[in-house]
Amino acid sequence: MGIPAADVRDWADRLASASPHAESRPAPDSDRGDVPEWLERSRIVLRGARGLEELSNFGVTTAPVPDEFEASLLRVSVGEVMLFSTLETAHVVTYGGLASGPDIVIVGRTGTGLQRLHRTATGTVEDMGVGRMGFMSSFAPSLLEHVGISETTGVVLPTDLLGPVRDRLAPGVGLLPDTVLTRAAGTFLAGALHELLVRETPGDAALENALVGLVRTALAQTAGAADGLAATMRAAAMDVIERRYTDVEFDAVQLAAELHVSRRQLNRYFSGAPRTVQQAILTRRLAAVRGMILTVPHRDLESIARECGFADGGAMRSRFLRSFGIGPAAFRRAAAAAVPVPDAMLLTAEQTARGRPSPAATIAE
Repeated sequence: MGIPAADVRDWADRLASASPHAESRPAPDSDRGDVPEWLERSRIVLRGARGLEELSNFGVTTAPVPDEFEASLLRVSVGEVMLFSTLETAHVVTYGGLASGPDIVIVGRTGTGLQRLHRTATGTVEDMGVGRMGFMSSFAPSLLEHVGISETTGVVLPTDLLGPVRDRLAPGVGLLPDTVLTRAAGTFLAGALHELLVRETPGDAALENALVGLVRTALAQTAGAADGLAATMRAAAMDVIERRYTDVEFDAVQLAAELHVSRRQLNRYFSGAPRTVQQAILTRRLAAVRGMILTVPHRDLESIARECGFADGGAMRSRFLRSFGIGPAAFRRAAAAAVPVPDAMLLTAEQTARGRPSPAATIAE
């Protein structure tokens, strides 16, 4: 059982044909083996009940016949974001929100098969068929059902990079509108993954920024989780934070003044949000620090602190250590020693190696 070799070959063909370079596209009558060399070199294969358990990195995963489960994974990090593609047999992921670490969003396109997105809060179900794009966020309990053999290619990133569209992720899962933009976005994600894996083109800060901008724009097409004054004001506040966080003098008082509301009113607008106003500002600054350490690792920490809105390196180190459990210097050394992968997309064994309990285990408790 598991995934037939022909399906693996078709998956490789779809990724290879995502490139605009004609020489990368497989010839119909070529003598290719079942698995191209680049795919064999890059993919992680999980099989059976143990593989199903290993996959449960951001939720509780079940399958109709666990011993027959199989999944192939491709992952490439670019700064704080990660491109991925997966090919999996039938299973269900019940997602209850991350127990620790930064909130994330996963945006992906179905390349084959069918996925059903269940919003547990409302009981609604949406089908994500071939060519459609959807998202899964850590904001709300949800359920993702993979029907038969399915393939997803997409990107995962911390929601703190999204700015004012972050509020649109409250449903937990959902379809993106089927527009020219979202179809082009899916093509771009597959093409970028091809360039990094097949052509071995190095990723850089420009690609990371392009991926973040693409996700922001795609999510901006959605209707949003909750219309109304609070959601509108939070979005406006996140927009100002995005513009002003590098200013060391910028704080919640200045934010309230720029929005022409009192500090108490501003706090009320954020009362239903995952973070307070001050936490939102701090989180954006820390995300910028992480991004700069990963994309320009030779910069000294003092200058990074000043450019990201901290008074000095000491203040940045204290906040960074408190939030991530590791200092910025140690984080830079660890990043230099291994390809950074967002915690939420680590396999169970990889999370254990980092000293973190898997979110699945925490949810189960």
